[in-house]
Amino acid sequence: MERNYFNFSNNNCLSYLAARVKFILLILFFAVDFSYAVTFSTKTIKSSGGDYTSLTAWEAGEQADLVALDRVAVA
Repeated sequence: MERNYFNFSNNNCLSYLAARVKFILLILFFAVDFSYAVTFSTKTIKSSGGDYTSLTAWEAGEQADLVALDRVAVA
């Protein structure tokens, strides 16, 4: 039996279109759900009054897997 999806008097066509719309909306919902932004971590390096006193102290204090954490470290 050949289906005629363009005959709108047929309920099969409407259920097919409804299923397609639900599928597209479901894909859009999950595409937005898995998107996220990178976190920035800004520290100041000063001899007095900063977060760290030298770049080596900053590097030692901020050791982490920046790729896995989706983080950008800025000194």
